Amino acid sequence: MQYDEPNLIKIDGQGRKGIEIYEEYMKLYEDGFNLSINSACDYLGCSYKYFINNHLIDKIKHIRINTTGRKLILLYGQVEQLEPEVLSVFSKRILIDRNDFHNFLRKNLIIEQKYKVLNDSILKSDVADTIRDNLKKYNSRLSKNQPLRDIKSIFEFAIYKISMGNEVVRYPLLKESDLPEKLYSLKEIMNHFGYSNSMRAYRIIDKLGVKKYILGQFVRYDLNEFDRTSDSILKMDYKSYLDLSKNTDVEKKITEQALLYSQKLVQGRIL
Repeated sequence: MQYDEPNLIKIDGQGRKGIEIYEEYMKLYEDGFNLSINSACDYLGCSYKYFINNHLIDKIKHIRINTTGRKLILLYGQVEQLEPEVLSVFSKRILIDRNDFHNFLRKNLIIEQKYKVLNDSILKSDVADTIRDNLKKYNSRLSKNQPLRDIKSIFEFAIYKISMGNEVVRYPLLKESDLPEKLYSLKEIMNHFGYSNSMRAYRIIDKLGVKKYILGQFVRYDLNEFDRTSDSILKMDYKSYLDLSKNTDVEKKITEQALLYSQKLVQGRIL
C-alpha cells in the first residue's frame, strides 16, 4: 500500500539485500525514529484515532514499517541480539521522530495563563510575622460576631489593590524544558482526582491558577500544578504581574501593602 504523507520518510527496499534494509531501519531508530504513536498519544492525552484523523501524523516526520520490513528486523535483530525493548518498538506500524515531535510541540503549543501563583515564601518572611502580630492585636479586640482576619486575606486584599484587571495572557512555549512531563486532558484530570463533573474540575483549575496548554482545538493541563494547597495559595492576575514586574519587585510591593493594611487595622482604620 502506498502512502502519500508530507512527512513520511520512505524506505525503498526494491532490489536491495535484506541486511541493507535492516541496517537502514536501525540507523533511523538511532537517529530518533523510536517513538510510537501510542506513546505520543499518551503524552498528549488523545486517542490514536484522533492523532491520525486530525492529521497530526502529517506534521511530524515518521516512518512506516511494512510486513516485510518487520520480518527482516525480527530476523536480523535476533542475530544481532537486539534488546527486547528495541524489538518491541518495531512491532508498531508507525514510528515518529522523537526530536521532530518535540519541535512540533514547541512550535504549536500555546500557553494560556490567567494567574501568577506567588511563591509561598511571601507568607514566611519577617514582615509576614509582623503582620501576624498586628492581626493578633486586631482580632483580640473583636466581638464574637465580628469575623477574624487572617494573613491570607490581608495579602489577597493587597494583591487586589495593586492589580489592574484580570486579563488572560497567551504566549508560545519558550523552551523545551517548559514542557510538562505529560499533558493531561480534562477527562484524565477528572479520573485522576475523582471529580464527579467538569464544573468542579474547572473551579479547581481556576482556584489553583493552573495554566492551559493549547494545541489546535484541545486544551491540556500539567498534573503537577494540581499539587498546590488551595487554602494557602496566593495568586494575582498574570497580566498585572507582568506589567508591574517591569519596574518593581512585585512580591515586595504586595508585602509592603499588606503590612500597611495590617497597621491600619490595629489603628482602628477600616479597610
